[in-house]
Amino acid sequence: MDINCAVLTPIGKPFEGRRNGALSPHFPLLALFPALRLLSSLVLPFMVGGILVFFTVVLAVKVRSRGRRSRCWRLYIEFASDVFREGFLDNQYTQLLQLQDENEPKFVLQVGTLFLEDSEKLLNQLRGILDKQDVDFEKLDACVRKLTGSSASIGANRLKNVCMPFHNCCKKGSKEGCLKCLQQVAQEYLLVKSKLETLFKLEKQILAAGVSVPVLSLQQQ
Repeated sequence: MDINCAVLTPIGKPFEGRRNGALSPHFPLLALFPALRLLSSLVLPFMVGGILVFFTVVLAVKVRSRGRRSRCWRLYIEFASDVFREGFLDNQYTQLLQLQDENEPKFVLQVGTLFLEDSEKLLNQLRGILDKQDVDFEKLDACVRKLTGSSASIGANRLKNVCMPFHNCCKKGSKEGCLKCLQQVAQEYLLVKSKLETLFKLEKQILAAGVSVPVLSLQQQ
């Protein structure tokens, strides 16, 4: 029996083999069987392990996502409860939340942002009027009324309430009283602004997590 073969060569020469003086076309396939079995024994565990890792990662992401949603909801409810309990906001704000739906998921955020911008402008106008030597109390009172209405429309209860003494001082024509009221209004505005901005931040996180903002009522507080 004369077997002369070269199975693999560094330069990639084709297989050559002889059995009994003739080429054996089946010999290359038979020679590869052990290599294939070895390769499958090495690769298969990695494939199975890779699939298990993939599904483990997917499950972990889903669990983490649910946990994040639950955490966002809990933080929002706890903070909003404190804001309502302290009187910064009233039921008007919850009514705005009820108007928010899938078609307008950022409705309250837009209304609140507009309220903060308008309030800043009105406070600057109030300061400008009171900085003058001769105060136009009618114009001053008109600005206070706008701020009162704006506060009521979003449910900024404490800010609305401190505007009431401001009206009385305008009617009396007391510049000193109006200056004190302006200071109180400005301070209360900064407080409610901070509360609203935190609420808006939490609402954005909830929306980013793919869920709707929970609607609270005063009965839940």
